[in-house]
Amino acid sequence: MIPTVFSLSLGFAPSPQAAAQSLPAAAATPEARSETAPGPHATLRFSFEADGMRGRLGSTLANLGDQDGDGTDELALGAFGLERAAGRVTVVRPHDAAPLGCTSGVAAGELFGATLARLGDLDHDGVDEWLVGAPGAAPNGTNSGTVRVLSGRTGALVRELHGEARGDEFGAALAGASDVDQDGTPDLLIGAPGVSRKGWQMGRAALYSGATFEVLRLWGGDAGEDRFGSVVCGLGDVDGDHHGDVAIAAQQVLGPRTGYVRVYSGVDGLLIGRYGGKIPGDAFGSALASLGDVDPPDPGGEPGFGELAIGAFLASKKAPGAGAVTVISIGDGRVRWTFDGEAPGEQLGAALATLDDLDGDGANELAIGAPAAQRGAGRVYVVSGRSGARLFVIDGSRPYERFGAALASAHAFGEPRLAIGAPDHGARFALGGRVYVYGMNR
Repeated sequence: MIPTVFSLSLGFAPSPQAAAQSLPAAAATPEARSETAPGPHATLRFSFEADGMRGRLGSTLANLGDQDGDGTDELALGAFGLERAAGRVTVVRPHDAAPLGCTSGVAAGELFGATLARLGDLDHDGVDEWLVGAPGAAPNGTNSGTVRVLSGRTGALVRELHGEARGDEFGAALAGASDVDQDGTPDLLIGAPGVSRKGWQMGRAALYSGATFEVLRLWGGDAGEDRFGSVVCGLGDVDGDHHGDVAIAAQQVLGPRTGYVRVYSGVDGLLIGRYGGKIPGDAFGSALASLGDVDPPDPGGEPGFGELAIGAFLASKKAPGAGAVTVISIGDGRVRWTFDGEAPGEQLGAALATLDDLDGDGANELAIGAPAAQRGAGRVYVVSGRSGARLFVIDGSRPYERFGAALASAHAFGEPRLAIGAPDHGARFALGGRVYVYGMNR
């Protein structure tokens, strides 16, 4: 049985503000505040609200690229709690709030939509395919997990991949991995942090061919409780060998060791770099984002190496559980800059997203989610990718909605946009969730 694709039950309701293409009343609008005026800032364009209880809309988000040919990106909005946790994903246009369709899980508790990722154009029809994880699915035992590859053009099921054993949580992390094997087709990276073959929840991640869906590379954690593969990220070519590279995290939220992130070469699967957290339990690797090369251009024209942003949402440098983000240069392993949370328990670094250059320095910027800030109302920081300097913040408006729990960047009519998930928002339905879409103004 395959999921219902592009059904008429859309799984969300555009907010009245979105339908009217106007901003909400000031009391209910997440506030954007620039650190320097004038300068980069954000303007709320639309918001989308779930149509059911405990849906957790906005717990996951993904930019799918231009799927309908209108020249703007589409967004996938995950709501894994809908339909008795079978889950549902809705595809929307970020420039006019129009829904393009939705697809649902097939069994209660499979958590379809718990993870989402843009894959790339597998069938060479000019439209990118995408991935949906259902780590609670039970094809080979409870929570063995399933990943579904969906057509960008039609929404039809292209392929289904399954975890091998009970508790694998296959699909708990997903990423498109560019064309690692240089066969002309993008590849995919899937994490299974619950794999326990050589140690309890040691974890595993696998790189699959987008052409044949055969396993190209397989990596595992160091020891039990690592939960290696809890977060994965396709980096593109960061070491200058013209092959895409990947990053894989072992968060170690409950384990006795610090979390760590490994970067692997796409050529041979060998380790390029390993980076670790400061103390056990800091959740180092809670989010990953490739920033591209944020260094000033080389006068000699030599290409630079990429930078990797790593979240640790339970880090406690300035306050307990305030969180932190570290940006590392993959070329030499050097820490470029860090950005620390300041308020106790704000969980800065729970989500990350790369944005276009907003401050004119030629480098991408970084959006950082702190969903537990301000009594759980949440906050998103937008910072310079080159220096880590804070450009502006966007504050959540309702206590406990967890604004900033998920982030995804997109484009609409040349304007960079940022989608922000608030999965515990409950204005219409308890824990129904809401997604806000902001225009990023230079």
